[in-house]
Amino acid sequence: MPFRPFFLPASELTNQLMISMGRRRARVLREAAGTENEIESPESDELLSSVLMALENEPEHSAEHDWEDQRWLSDIMYHLLGRLAGRARRQGTQRSIMTEDAVIEGMSTSLGLYESQDMPLLEELAAEFSSWLSDEPNQSYPAGWGRIVHDRYRANTIYLEPFDRNAPAATETVGTMTVEAEPEPATEMRQDALTQTHEAASSSSS
Repeated sequence: MPFRPFFLPASELTNQLMISMGRRRARVLREAAGTENEIESPESDELLSSVLMALENEPEHSAEHDWEDQRWLSDIMYHLLGRLAGRARRQGTQRSIMTEDAVIEGMSTSLGLYESQDMPLLEELAAEFSSWLSDEPNQSYPAGWGRIVHDRYRANTIYLEPFDRNAPAATETVGTMTVEAEPEPATEMRQDALTQTHEAASSSSS
């Protein structure tokens, strides 16, 4: 079956998350500069001020930048779920239960957003992902490492079903050839699908 595009967060939410991450990094740099005992030169002060200004100011929006940021966040989410599925597989678990709270906690760690004011954005991200998954065929997504399944009766619950490493490799038809499906994250395939989605969106908007 054709590889389906993975979740892309909304553009506005993506921008807000990127702004929060920039401001957090600026705070970390300010704290590091404040504890530095060495005498700073005017040149280094000017450089630090430029970096802080770039991090703290809202970025200029463009369709291309939005797409790159959305794709980056999508990759973070995909690989977070892949790591959790891999952990479940190593523990011999065929199905791992995840709530939106677990997604929020994982993305908080991955993005370095720990402040209370960041939580509404992370909650919105988790809710968007859950809503996207519920709209997928059979309320599930075939990832490169297994399946992501939405619980039909509990809206804030998903299941990770990792592939069994010892099971025979599945096959899928691509064009006129039959190939073995890899049990590891199919990053290149997923990125190709994302690129195709972006190109299609650009064509429709032009």
